[in-house]
Amino acid sequence: MEDFNMKTWHKIVTSAVLSTAIAASGTFPVWGVQGAVAAAVESAGYSLNGSIQAEVKSAAVKTVEDGTQIATVVRLTNTSAKKTRVPEYELRAVTDGGVEYLLTPSASNAKAVQARETVELVYLSTVDGGDFNIASLAFVEVDEYVYPKLETELLRIPVTATDAGRPGADTPAAAWGTAFTIPSLSSKLTYTPQGWSQQLSEKGQTYLITLLAENPTDKRASLPEFRMDALAGGKQYAGVRTEGAPEALEPGEKAYVHYAVNVDNGVEPEELLILTSDAYGEGTAAVSFDVPRLKLSLPETSGVDLAKLPEYKSGTPISFDPLNQIVGENTQVSLVELHRHENPEQGFQTVVAKFKMLNRGTKPVVLPSFQADLTTAGGASYTGSRQVTAAATLVPNVASVVTYSFNVPKSETSETFGIKLSDMKAAAPYVSEIAMIKAPLQKEEEGGTTYKMYPYDVKLGFWTLNSQFSSTTLQYSYKLTMDLDFTVTDDVMVDAGFSKLKFELADTEGRVVASETHGFTGENRLISGRQTLTFSNLQTEQLQYPLTINVYESVETESGTANRLLFKLKQ
Repeated sequence: MEDFNMKTWHKIVTSAVLSTAIAASGTFPVWGVQGAVAAAVESAGYSLNGSIQAEVKSAAVKTVEDGTQIATVVRLTNTSAKKTRVPEYELRAVTDGGVEYLLTPSASNAKAVQARETVELVYLSTVDGGDFNIASLAFVEVDEYVYPKLETELLRIPVTATDAGRPGADTPAAAWGTAFTIPSLSSKLTYTPQGWSQQLSEKGQTYLITLLAENPTDKRASLPEFRMDALAGGKQYAGVRTEGAPEALEPGEKAYVHYAVNVDNGVEPEELLILTSDAYGEGTAAVSFDVPRLKLSLPETSGVDLAKLPEYKSGTPISFDPLNQIVGENTQVSLVELHRHENPEQGFQTVVAKFKMLNRGTKPVVLPSFQADLTTAGGASYTGSRQVTAAATLVPNVASVVTYSFNVPKSETSETFGIKLSDMKAAAPYVSEIAMIKAPLQKEEEGGTTYKMYPYDVKLGFWTLNSQFSSTTLQYSYKLTMDLDFTVTDDVMVDAGFSKLKFELADTEGRVVASETHGFTGENRLISGRQTLTFSNLQTEQLQYPLTINVYESVETESGTANRLLFKLKQ
């Protein structure tokens, strides 16, 4: 993070990349972003000689202890069908005051250019001059075999200076959501801004930027190195590319590239800046400069307008980003349940969401594991906790159900929520959105005796609660006898991680006297019909009457046990 107003000793110089025809005419057009990008990619630049075209990738000026350092990277393109030697011309930096400085080529510079290929030549020199701007770069042919020696200027390329790593008035700009290429990079990959989200972590406030990279060529293309920074309030916050980005894209391939920018608490970025880093020199003497390439505007909001989302119909397959790596094309995920329950004794409400996952393929697949967040029209967001145990795989044509619970404040009265599903690995340790739906809360029928607990409908019939005293232990216990009818409403495999029924005995003050939890699988499982539950591990030695029986749907999640009240029975 740096201040725009702080004194800087670096200047970056970038050239306008013009075609030979433009150079000959002496006129310079005003380009928009796409025009500038197209010229940088499609034009070979200025004609240096019969077969060599030249352009300036970047140049830099930096004050050092023994003077001023000038560095530049020049691209030469061989337009012929034969290998050509790199011309032994001098390259000179011409200041805005008309002073010329000879630049020294790197010993590692290419000596020749293959047919139809481009090479980059590095120049680095230290001069005694003071603070100045570079106005142009000149290629000069020197004939030292005549006296006096003959100097012929072959080409002069105008350049524009901006502070190192800072956007200048001439830095191209692109609008959010539009495809762009990065000026001055030889890469033809295009990038389209797709996602912009605020996330909180141990590092504080972070913004995640998602770009869709695409290779429009017929050749494999490497993903170039570049950085994305955020600009806000006169400060610049450095971004980093997250792990998981592809090294290269095949012809026609698309992939996501993510950048994370940590900002100060409360800071809202105003725009983004794309930079590349050019190195001049070798080994310990190498000098690196950040070059601003493109400014990128931001969307009006980092959230989602729920009003614009269609209302989701329970049980229908959710539409996922086709490039996501979590849910395969043969896997269907649908929301089958969304309920809210108040927890007066805990100070918050619980929202429970169940997702049905079905493998439509012919081979087992990994059970999708994603992060789920509830969002409101007001912008609030609540991250869900996934049930602890779940099947590792989905067998063909057999569905599983996975439960998420969300703790929301009592003040949250929304009846409709956005549900955002995110990939937790693609941009780790941050999450990237792969699906978004808008769903209403499901209502329980008032006064009914059938309760929905997907994939079961639970119907309560006769019940009675009796106490008994043991002369052996000298303690009371309670026996609950009830008729429960379980109707399976969908073909779903229920495993040990599925919800259980929790029966809780509470006294007239609301204090819990005893509780029992039973599942639908394994030992002591619940079955349809009459059954008796015994409560012997009591929290009191005295007989309590009357008691209230609270019946919960209970599921173990990563953040603890989540309970949803199904019904109450009172003596």
